[in-house]
Parts: sequence; C-alpha cells; structure tokens
Amino acid sequence: MPVLNETRSSKEIGYKSNCLYIWVACDICGKERWVKYKNGKPIHSHCLECDRSNRYGDKCNNWKGGIRKDKCNGYIYIFFPTHPESDKNKCIKRSRFVLEQKLGRPIRSDHVAHHVNRIRDDDRPENLIELHKLEHERLHNAMGKNVRPRVDNGYFVKA
Repeated sequence: MPVLNETRSSKEIGYKSNCLYIWVACDICGKERWVKYKNGKPIHSHCLECDRSNRYGDKCNNWKGGIRKDKCNGYIYIFFPTHPESDKNKCIKRSRFVLEQKLGRPIRSDHVAHHVNRIRDDDRPENLIELHKLEHERLHNAMGKNVRPRVDNGYFVKA
C-alpha cells in the first residue's frame, strides 16, 4: 500500500499515460487514491463521489443564492430540488412557488401560474392566477400574435 504523498510514474501503477501520479487523501471524505501530479501539486483535491455530491445547491462553488433569471424568456427560477415539478437543474419557476404559497396547496401538473399584467418577473401574489394549460394557451391566442413582450434594455415592453 502506498504512503501519502508518494509519487510514481503512470507506468509503475499500471496507467498508460506518461504522467506523474501522487497518492493523496480526499479533503472531504478521506478516501485515498492516485491523482495526477502537475506543477508540484495534485490536480484534484477531492474524489469523484464527493465532487458529484457537492455539485448542486449551496455546496456548489458557483452558488449564487438559488435564484436565476432565464435570459431567453425572462422568468425567474429558484432552486427547489424536492419539488415534484422541478426541471433537470432542480429548479422551478418562482411564480409557481409564490402561487402555491398563496393558494396553500400545490398546483396540478396540468396547470400553470399566469401573470395577469404579462410581466414575467413580476411574481407578486396579486398578479398571479392559476389556469389550466389549454385555457392559458387560449387566453394568449385571444390576445393576438404578439403575446410575448420583448425585452428592451432589460425591461419588458409591449410588442
């Protein structure tokens, strides 16, 4: 069994590459393994399992509080991994969360939160109503072809 901080060439430990490796312990769980050794230090400080478990939520190194604005459609998303309607990024629309809090119950999967004033980042409870997806589509079709407001300098304006 190698000793911590012992270095060997890749050929000595059975790897095909032409690099130096160092025997190190993970910073989080303490699991020992061979890691590539570059510029006098190992290239990874923790193991793959710990990296995967720290990829989401406030443990992520790119965490910004769990709130983001979609640049394409203007909706605000919040990090909510346990919600049944969360997407692949474990987020839901903030409007859906606010409406569920207002109603005191979850919104059905075939319903959406509709913004009365058509401003997609205005998630005040009085601006949101629950509509069936088909009813919501009919409502926007009745408004005309230009139902989506365009973004102009960060603000929504009528098309």
